[in-house]
Amino acid sequence: SLSARWNHVIALLPQEEVGKTFDQHSLIKYMSRLHTVFSADFYKKETDSQIIERSFAVVQFNDGFFGDGSGAANSCRFSAKSLAAALHFEQPDLKVRVLDISLPISAKQLCEYIVAELSGTKKYAAVGYAADQIRRVPYPILRTSTADQARPIRWSPKDVVLATGGAKGITAECVLVFARAAGVQLALVGSSSPSMRNEQHDEILHTLKRAHEAGLSAHYYQCDITDAGSVRKLVCQVEKKQGRITGLVHGSSLNRPGELRHVSFEHALEEISPKLIGAMNLCTALRDRPPKLFIALSSLIGITGLPPVSYTHLRAHETS
Repeated sequence: SLSARWNHVIALLPQEEVGKTFDQHSLIKYMSRLHTVFSADFYKKETDSQIIERSFAVVQFNDGFFGDGSGAANSCRFSAKSLAAALHFEQPDLKVRVLDISLPISAKQLCEYIVAELSGTKKYAAVGYAADQIRRVPYPILRTSTADQARPIRWSPKDVVLATGGAKGITAECVLVFARAAGVQLALVGSSSPSMRNEQHDEILHTLKRAHEAGLSAHYYQCDITDAGSVRKLVCQVEKKQGRITGLVHGSSLNRPGELRHVSFEHALEEISPKLIGAMNLCTALRDRPPKLFIALSSLIGITGLPPVSYTHLRAHETS
């Protein structure tokens, strides 16, 4: 295998135009590249009694801030960090590096950055270099509502907030609190059939009951949000029944745990589709009448990295 021949691997992701339109084709293309880069052939441990330090480094070209800078950046292209972190958790003996580099940069300067990072003793490091050539290490910081500026948005009972995955779990809890505070109508969307009697059906009914007991207007709609045509029909159905959609909470997701080396491209694409392709379909369906607010629910592992990996990948996109 490749890992039997190489002890040190440096992978450079393609340089892309900053601000380039990100569509479903771009997502699939980029995912295919990431799947190749993080192929187990590059890093899987061989059974060998000889102790040799091995390293795996990934370089992505963006803003040098992993998407947190003030300028425009390709936010779809920051998941290498969480995938690299997940790889570190799975292969703790492997030295893992992920670099986010601002363009333009000379080949000489890039090589100096890579060599400097691989010379460190830590087993894992994520480092960004912007145009000012300052070395930056991202750390997650807990945000509070006091740090956010108030949004000049007014809500009324005429407003309709569409919530994908909104009839179950944490998304249901969030939208119920929001609807009570703002006094808006809820259009709860899920993939489960409302006519099928099972545990999921009971949870949907329970959420609707709680909404009605709180004096809220709430309806449930079944939709495959990964299908653009179905999303267009959903929007028409909701607006015909409840009124114009003025808010969107995107909580739909699919979580199927799996180690990086065992996650196929098809598996990963299927898992990220409700969140990422679903978001694209919703934006397209509402582009002529954009909502007042679009909220996407994500996960901390999109920042820190943690198995399962394809779940980590999609959360990284959402948190970018």
